[in-house]
Amino acid sequence: MAISQNFPEEGPTLNLNFAGSKTLDPRITFSRTSIGTYMDDSGLIVTAPTDSPRFDHSDVTGESLGLLVEEQRTNLIQYSVVSTANWTISGQTPVSLSLNALGVFPGVRIASGGFVYDGARHPNITLTSGTTYTVTWYFRKGDVNPSNKFRAIIRDVPAAKVTSFEKSSASTDYGDINSYSFSQGTLATTNFEILSVDTLADGLTYKLCIRFDAAASSDYRFMFQTNSATVGETIIALGLQVEAGAFPTSYIPTSGSTVTRNPDNPYIEGTKFTEFYNSTEGSAVCHFSSPTEYGRTNASPFVFSINRNTIGWGHYVSSSGASISLFRNSSNSNEAFLNTGSAAGTTDQNRKLSVGYKLNDFAQYLNIGGGNVSERTDTLGEVRNDINAFAFNPQHSGLQHFSGHIKNFSYYPTKLTNTQLQTLAK
Repeated sequence: MAISQNFPEEGPTLNLNFAGSKTLDPRITFSRTSIGTYMDDSGLIVTAPTDSPRFDHSDVTGESLGLLVEEQRTNLIQYSVVSTANWTISGQTPVSLSLNALGVFPGVRIASGGFVYDGARHPNITLTSGTTYTVTWYFRKGDVNPSNKFRAIIRDVPAAKVTSFEKSSASTDYGDINSYSFSQGTLATTNFEILSVDTLADGLTYKLCIRFDAAASSDYRFMFQTNSATVGETIIALGLQVEAGAFPTSYIPTSGSTVTRNPDNPYIEGTKFTEFYNSTEGSAVCHFSSPTEYGRTNASPFVFSINRNTIGWGHYVSSSGASISLFRNSSNSNEAFLNTGSAAGTTDQNRKLSVGYKLNDFAQYLNIGGGNVSERTDTLGEVRNDINAFAFNPQHSGLQHFSGHIKNFSYYPTKLTNTQLQTLAK
């Protein structure tokens, strides 16, 4: 086969390059009934108003990641910015700074008074037994007599049980996950994991993400600690986020109460949908990335759906199991419409997904992290004739919302050959 036959001869009728353009196509309706934050190309956290899209960037490399789409989350910490006014500080007298780290954190210099547990403590919050929580800690190493150490604790206050994790060696790198260890022997938590440690783009700020299950329904305390018994050694505490869920999401600022960021819902409907969609055959290609800690739940999120409604209704089928059909309707397995596979995996990897549909001719190809392309095909099925909408982050009872970045998406009004679909997924 000639190389040209591996690629479509005609271009797509819908071509969305979010990572490149950092704009929203006028055919897309976007809603999010709250503010949301994202990282700009300068490495600063920026707030997007209600119903405004977020074009996010890597907080480590500054790379444009595309359209940020997230599920609903709540920051359970009432004061997400560490301050001497709202946090309890132990040790030597703390110093309020004006660092403007990431554009939002002034910073508080915390100095040991001679005990490893000296530090900054947020007011207690209530957690629920068995619920999975993810915590994001923002901090910098000390700028006065630094010990190059760090410790944080999660404490079940009434039971006096503590989970601690720390960087105990002065010679290791703050941004290396292997520099950290943890202890949960007293069972304040179960299933504790250090998910990631990153040196952010400014070269000064560290972001450490951990995950755990609460061992009891109780009041819990979260604390930054110097981890040094040498008087005067310092760390700089910046901010904290605690959210119920198996992976971290974008920063949710709080000041005196918990705050909920509502889900992002980009969709196309009406004549804006019918002008690019072919009801008898078609193909779609999506390049995306996502947090991939979905393995703790039974539900699998879908990146996009071409369906009968935009939000809140649909028949969705996970592609994470080998026995699951690619396309089906719950009332008639031979009546097909287009849904995508789940974003499950083990790391935050880039993914390319291509799908094609036509009477008795369905195919799906998925490439995770640049590896081998998986293939699924089906030669039995009709195409629905009542499709009327397209949505990223499709929602349906019993399934999680997709959370991640849509880099680009293309729709072709013909069923491309399986060879072409496979090529486009590479």
